[in-house]
Amino acid sequence: MPDNSLDIRRVDAAIANLRKQHIWDVISDQEFKAEYQILQRQRRALGPTPTAPSTPNLDRAAELLQNLPALWKHPGVTQDQRRELAREVFDEIRIRDGKLVAVKPRPEYVPLFAYGIWKENQYVGGKCST
Repeated sequence: MPDNSLDIRRVDAAIANLRKQHIWDVISDQEFKAEYQILQRQRRALGPTPTAPSTPNLDRAAELLQNLPALWKHPGVTQDQRRELAREVFDEIRIRDGKLVAVKPRPEYVPLFAYGIWKENQYVGGKCST
């Protein structure tokens, strides 16, 4: 598959410039539509924008997960930020007598928690490598 990334960027830039011209009333609606259709056909012919495959860095994510208490207690973090973090990561949080006793991570975060637990308890050569 040929690398069309330069051509794709060129067409995308032309579309962005065309939109600006239309917003600023430099070109009419009719001119905009006609030119936009031409540029869209060119863009589709070039194919999707190439992207590098991304794989999650589970080791880094597990490290961040282990540092969550330090992040939570950091003096620069507001109560609203803590609440938003908790809402983003957890479906359920249980507190008893003012202490955290259980959490249920949201489904998209379950693999990260599982990896963190596995990483913490893995055995290398018969010995725990924590």
